[in-house]
Amino acid sequence: MIKVSYQQIMDNLSQLFRHNYLVLKSNAYGFGFEKIYQLAESLGFYKYAVITLDDAIYIKKKNPKNRVLLMGVFDESKIDIFQKYDIEITINHFKEIEKIRHHPIKVQIAINTGMNRFGIKPFEVESLFKVISNSKVLVTGIYSHSARNFDGEYKIFKELTSNYPLEKHFAASYKKSKDTRRIGVEIYENALGIYGRIIKVNYVKKGDYVGYGYHYQMDDDGYIWFVGRKDDIIK
Repeated sequence: MIKVSYQQIMDNLSQLFRHNYLVLKSNAYGFGFEKIYQLAESLGFYKYAVITLDDAIYIKKKNPKNRVLLMGVFDESKIDIFQKYDIEITINHFKEIEKIRHHPIKVQIAINTGMNRFGIKPFEVESLFKVISNSKVLVTGIYSHSARNFDGEYKIFKELTSNYPLEKHFAASYKKSKDTRRIGVEIYENALGIYGRIIKVNYVKKGDYVGYGYHYQMDDDGYIWFVGRKDDIIK
């Protein structure tokens, strides 16, 4: 049986700076989008990053003063909705600005500093801002994501964005900092527990293997607990 400790999530949230973006994508990593949003709202968080437009609209309807960043690829046919709910969309590709340049909507620029998933290339940053300067688009922030080498990628990000007096945020759970961050898994740390009935205890010697394929080998003599469902029967 799987149990979620929402009190633990509350405790985790309480340790975070309120100006950080909370990432509530994929149903809040499976913990329940609406539930996690309600907990965060009760603690005074006001910045959220989501993947789906439905999630963005839900948050804005609950509190229009919240800032909501729609990550990923946007649908230009929804421009009226972005404007209506004051949703900030992401520019991930240089060509995307051409789709919205004649509309006064808010955007944030994603820069690829090493993840190689989303974001414009570093050498495109200056050219992109020149195009934006001749458009109706309002840039509200710049962000990136660390793939592995946080310090090296963050240095690149800082250098690329130093000339732009905009909000900047870098994804970095567990990287304690007063800088604005996008925080995902850190919200849910130690909040998930797996429980079950102990149906068998075996004493196993050092060097013996356990389970299919001999994937686990005992480092020392010890006991192995086998956990099953409530209605499991030992035969």
